Amino acid sequence: MNLKNKKWISVSIVVLASALLCMGAFARGKKEGENKALSRIVSLSPAGTETLFALGLGDLLVARTDFCNYPPEALSVNSLGGFDGKTFSLESVLAFNPDLVYLDVTMHGHLTDNLQNLGIQVFETNIASLDDIYKEIRELALLFDIKQRAEELITTIQRAYTPMPLADMQTISLDTENEYAKVYWEVWNAPYMSVGSSSFINDVIREAGAINIFSDIAAAYPVVSEESIIARNPSLILLPADSPENWESLSKRTGWQSIDAIQNKKVIKIDGDLISRPGPRIGEAIRAVQEALQ
Repeated sequence: MNLKNKKWISVSIVVLASALLCMGAFARGKKEGENKALSRIVSLSPAGTETLFALGLGDLLVARTDFCNYPPEALSVNSLGGFDGKTFSLESVLAFNPDLVYLDVTMHGHLTDNLQNLGIQVFETNIASLDDIYKEIRELALLFDIKQRAEELITTIQRAYTPMPLADMQTISLDTENEYAKVYWEVWNAPYMSVGSSSFINDVIREAGAINIFSDIAAAYPVVSEESIIARNPSLILLPADSPENWESLSKRTGWQSIDAIQNKKVIKIDGDLISRPGPRIGEAIRAVQEALQ
């Protein structure tokens, strides 16, 4: 396996992990009535790291993961290791003397109780929609009494793209193919995996003015059959930028020659970090999908 394929697999693993997180975003571990100023943050979430910097809190970050690679300033912060909680220990987190740890429940939830018992706040996160992104930004800002910054950041996100009529529709039939573009986002191909209605990426596609071909499936990242992809006939296929796949390789898959996106060579690559991280660049992700639709 070459380095490019390894990188694509690593990014895909992060995407899959985000699908398994517990619902909601909240801080735990602070005793009621306590008003201790937070000044040392360890972020185990790439999207969380981006949000911290976007809110002007980057100077409070004392440690991150290897996947926390944006903005560029984050690279100057000490790294604990990979995104997977197995690549670092509680002791390695405590070595940075944090008073707040920003983590993903599924990947790092085993650390929560111990951190709480030590009086360290834990900000647990999961994003299932665009609204969740805004909610999490506001909740994080509340911890630092920077409500105005949160509202300014949300406004910046929303101004990064042009809202489309489809974004206002709660339900949409896949039969409306003549009116709206149908999008297939390929998360993985062994087995085939895409995004369902409970993934925030479904909202990204909708907000861009298109239909996710698997929006009728409740699972966030469902395993789907190749036959169902062909039958749903997407007019646009999106791939992570570092995926080894492309239009040529997809056009050689059995039966895919009948898909509109293949016939019209509408297989577009988008920065995987941009679209798979539910953070302050999500407006740019929506704009990237809109550009791909043109």
